[in-house]
Formats: sequence, C-alpha cells, structure tokens
Amino acid sequence: MDNRHVNMLKAAVPYTSPRFRKPMQILIQAQELASYIRDDDEADLSACGLESAGDVEGMMESMRGFCSKQEQDTVDMVLNLLRTQKFYRAYRQFMASGKNNSDNAMFEFLMSQLAPDQQASFEKMTIMYQAMKQADQSYNGALRSASGRAGGDGAKLQQYNAQGKNICGDFIGKVMEKAIKMGESNACMRRIVAAPTAGSCGVLPAVLLSYEEDFSATQEDLVKALYVAAGIGTVIAENASLAGASGGCQAEIGSASAMAAGALASLQGGDAETIMHAAALALKNMLGLVCDPVAGLVEVPCIKRNSCGAVNAVTSAQLALAGIRSAIAPDDVIDSMRRIGNQLPPCLKETSEGGLAVTESARAYQRHSNKRRIEK
Repeated sequence: MDNRHVNMLKAAVPYTSPRFRKPMQILIQAQELASYIRDDDEADLSACGLESAGDVEGMMESMRGFCSKQEQDTVDMVLNLLRTQKFYRAYRQFMASGKNNSDNAMFEFLMSQLAPDQQASFEKMTIMYQAMKQADQSYNGALRSASGRAGGDGAKLQQYNAQGKNICGDFIGKVMEKAIKMGESNACMRRIVAAPTAGSCGVLPAVLLSYEEDFSATQEDLVKALYVAAGIGTVIAENASLAGASGGCQAEIGSASAMAAGALASLQGGDAETIMHAAALALKNMLGLVCDPVAGLVEVPCIKRNSCGAVNAVTSAQLALAGIRSAIAPDDVIDSMRRIGNQLPPCLKETSEGGLAVTESARAYQRHSNKRRIEK
C-alpha cells in the first residue's frame, strides 16, 4: 500500500462507523510503520527479530499473543483487512497474466490462496464426495440386509425410471433412485457417508450426484456445495440436534433435507439469503417427524424417508430460487425443531416403542427378522 492509498484511508476514517474506525486507524499506523521500516536500514532492525521488513501481517500475528481478548479482536479485524488486500493484489496479477482462460485455472488460483489447513480441509471434503460417488456406483441390488427385508428397491426404481414411466421427470426420478440405493447400502453394511447421519445418508448424495450427472457440474462446485451443506448442518447441530434419539427423525432426515436444499440452491447460483430460506422451507416440511424404526433397525421407514427427504430438498430449493421466502425465519425454524424434539416422548425418539414400530405389520417384520437371525 503506497502513501496515496494511506491518505485515501485517512480521508475515509471520519465517515466510517465507530466499529470499523479504530481498526482502520490501526491499519493506517501499521502501514506507516511498514513504510518507515522499508526506508530504514534493514541491518539495524535485525536484532528486533522482524524477519521481513515489510511483513506487517507477521508482526501483528506475533503481537496478538500478548493482547487482551478485546485487543485480539481488533488485531483480527486488521489482519482480515490485510489478507483481503493481499488476495486482491494476487487476483489482479492473476487476471492481468492472461492465465484466467479456464475454470480449472481459476480454481487452481483460488486453491493457491488458501492456507495449508484450508487446503487440507478442501482435500478431505473432496475425498468425502468421492466416497459418496463410489457408494452410489457400487450399489448392488441383489444384496439384502441382515433382516432379509431391506434391499433391491433401488434396482426396482432404476428399472422403472429406465422405462420412462416416472412422471416426476428424469432428475427427480434419479434423485429418488439414488436416495433409496444409498439407504439400502447402509442397511446392507456397505460403505456410505453419514450426511449428517447414517440413517439419513441418502438425501444429500442423491441431490448432489444427480445434479452433477444431469447438469455437468464440476467436482469443485460439488465440493463447495458440501461446505454449504456442512455449514447448515453445523448451525442445526449447535442450536437443535442431528440425532433421532434426541430430536426424532426431523433431526436426521429433516436436517439432511435442509442441508441438501441449501447445497442445491448454492449450486444454482442462489445467494446466502436464498440458501437459508431453501433450508428453512425444507426443514419446515419435516417438523414433527418421529423416529420409529421397526425392529430397531435402520430400514423401515428410514430408507424410504431418505427418498422423500431428497425430493423435499429439491422442491424447497426451487421455491427459494423462485424468490419465495419462508414466512418463519430460518433461525426460528431451527429453534422450533429443537423445541418440538424436546416435546416428543421417548417412545418416538429411536426407541422403537411407538409410531410405526408398534403396529401389527411391524411385529410381523420383527418376527421375520428374528427368525432369519436364528437360522443364521
């Protein structure tokens, strides 16, 4: 930053909000100090331990450890300003270089700007997405679960879709199919990715994998969408629950559906507001959904709920992208899910003591499962 830019910042200070005024003043002073250091003899400063005469960012990071909490917050704001400035300079150089002629080149540039821990995180998320694809590709319709009652429905739906009979269209038909397949793979003890739980493992992959196949999205775009989904899941986990044992199935299929809706909205170009309303609309539709696994197994009704949750995610994303907003704020929807989960009786929270789990059909299902286990 040259003197002209420093003077521009000085001129802007009186017009900024009090919250940003002090960080800007500190930034100005830091830049003036850096300018002084650059103009001085570097040998005279070697005893100060300043490795790079112009390394204001490094200097402030070193100082941060000795600051109070309030001072650390101020230093962090200044560091963010410095890093943004650094990124902008690198971006301008990249654009001027003429190397920005492909999406891959832009992606490589953005990756180069990440810190090592951020790059490691992106690589780990990429591995997770690849695991989702492998789980989908390795589906075996001939496999059956330990109970002998789960498996094969994904193959039936695949055949039905291939015959062109599914009036929902190719994309929705594919989403339904992949969600069932993933849920069955989980029941058959195949490798899946909990997203966010094993019982809801089919929702998010079904939406993302179908979108990649039908709309030629890049793997990088899909991985970024996974971060959006993870962000939504984190907010839900912090303020409510992701576990059926504490919040009912709304916490599992409901959360997965909200995550998938937000991820899809982001892939289709939705802004932050649209993404959160897509998640809110999806979660609203799942409020009150109980966790009542038949025979205590993640099979009935869990597998088919994955398909419904995935379709709900697609619907909710399209509503939000059309400009439709949830009348209930996203935060309030999540708070409601927590409150509803707390109000649900234990018999409807994964104990198999209520709901579908105590019907006559469920008892017959359990007798069949028990008999199969004895025979084995």
